[in-house]
Amino acid sequence: SLKKMSGDPDDAWTMAQGDMFHTEGQAAEDTAPSLSRLAQSFERGKWVCDTPGFINDEQILHLLTPEELDLVVPSGPLVPRTAVLKPAHTLFLAALGRIDYLEGLHSIFLTVFASRALPLHVCTLERADDLYARHAGKVDLLKVPMGGDERMESFPPLVPTDVTITGVDHKYSAADLVMSSAGWVSVTPDKWTTAQLRVHTPGGLGFHLRPRALLPNAVNFKGKRHNSKRFRAFYRPIAIDKIKEISRKYK
Repeated sequence: SLKKMSGDPDDAWTMAQGDMFHTEGQAAEDTAPSLSRLAQSFERGKWVCDTPGFINDEQILHLLTPEELDLVVPSGPLVPRTAVLKPAHTLFLAALGRIDYLEGLHSIFLTVFASRALPLHVCTLERADDLYARHAGKVDLLKVPMGGDERMESFPPLVPTDVTITGVDHKYSAADLVMSSAGWVSVTPDKWTTAQLRVHTPGGLGFHLRPRALLPNAVNFKGKRHNSKRFRAFYRPIAIDKIKEISRKYK
């Protein structure tokens, strides 16, 4: 039919091809959003600039061994783990971070976002220094770093920074304690009460206070409190409870 229309198959193909591309281009122009519409769509949006492989002075990843990195870098979704912390108590995030609750009227919730391979441990403030000295570098309790006393000699000591956080609501985290490379911890004091905290990171690196919690409602995603004395300060992640419930249902 192209031969009949133009008499020359090459010309006919060129003409048909041009019409096809013109039609496709016109359809794309009709459906593509304009720049002004895109700007309106993202007017209230947030942007995250990811820089994989870029090392800055506040990171600690380059201080870790490959074996330690396997534990620190999450291999799956982050499941928030919530602990209740009384005044004069301490929470350890492996040996990479330590949070002391120095002063406050009531207990606070700390919701940790970090690799599940990094253990959490709660002790009294008066025992914290001794616990770190005895267990940092060993896999029995704090796990990362690993390699014993020789490893800890080359690892920066924990350096503290003091912060004060005022509660918004007991079901809404007020702020985040960000520990570069290890994770972050959302802090939930009671409404209008203040919590004086001391945050320790290796060499003082990577810590900053995020004045508004990134996931303020995550404190509510906790299951039942552990019954055992050793883990009494912790709540089971709600996702784990649901998995066990479904498992029992189909046994």
